[in-house]
Amino acid sequence: MKPNSLETKTMNMKLTQRIAPLLVGLALALPPVAQAQQLPQFSQRGLDLFYFNPAVAGSNFEHQVQIHHRSQWLGIEGAPISQMFSYNGAVGANSGLGGYVLNDSYGPSRGFWGGLAYARHFTLDGFNLSAGLGLNMTNFWIMGNQITLPQPDPLLLDKKFVSRWSPDLNLGMLAYNRTFFLGVSAYQLFQHSFREDYDIETSYDSYLKTYVSGGLLLGQHKPVMFKPNFTLGLAAGEPLELQVGGQFTFGQTFDLGLSYRFRDAAVVLLGLRFQDFMAIYYSYDLITSELSTVSSGSHELRIAFTFKKRENHPAYETDDIRNDLLW
Repeated sequence: MKPNSLETKTMNMKLTQRIAPLLVGLALALPPVAQAQQLPQFSQRGLDLFYFNPAVAGSNFEHQVQIHHRSQWLGIEGAPISQMFSYNGAVGANSGLGGYVLNDSYGPSRGFWGGLAYARHFTLDGFNLSAGLGLNMTNFWIMGNQITLPQPDPLLLDKKFVSRWSPDLNLGMLAYNRTFFLGVSAYQLFQHSFREDYDIETSYDSYLKTYVSGGLLLGQHKPVMFKPNFTLGLAAGEPLELQVGGQFTFGQTFDLGLSYRFRDAAVVLLGLRFQDFMAIYYSYDLITSELSTVSSGSHELRIAFTFKKRENHPAYETDDIRNDLLW
């Protein structure tokens, strides 16, 4: 027999009180670093955490394919543009696998990430705890002939293409059931540096970044559900990155959300769902920082496909522990 809503809320509160100190303590225990380079930014991380936490792989016991595009800081020449394609799904009763490719352009620089992830899921009292490992390769390159100087430098113009490949490692943990999740992850543990000098210094530093994220599902099985969530990014040498917000889901068909990324932007989200198979989400960033004087905002589009395997997966016999929030 499934617990009623009051029992579910009480259980989730107790679970959060037990798990939160462990995960947040792990995040704070990770070593500090200096002068970190930001990873590609996505405003819909509260719904698509797999890229930022390998422990998410297989957490909803199904197979998910996601296509993501972001055009940032419209009106600024050379502003970041990012695209990502990802897959993650359940393998057997207690494991998850996934992978992604990501392309990011920013002025004369380009970045390409390709990664694989494995997660192991452990069923505890009323929730699951997963641990994930991600391995990825990063290719960073500079188009020297796209760098503009007051006085053109022949050496710079001849250096049209400078490229470097680097391996990296990501770790994550995720506690979840059907109505809550709380996770922590560490990204870019190998911390590479790439520098070129042409009278000016061009550099890329991939330093450790830690993410803490969480969310709740309120009003489960009701016509209108609410999903508050947050994402916190920590790295020495960078401002604290905190995004909080939530979304309403109406009849499992339409989503409307609003979030705020501190000292950066307010984000409006619209989503449509089609038969639990496909969902389309669009978000727009209303810039609140100094960039608002030169940029009209940022567009982001995400298309998600879910392939359900309920009858073939033993975890569906304990349906309350699967993760429905990251979809």
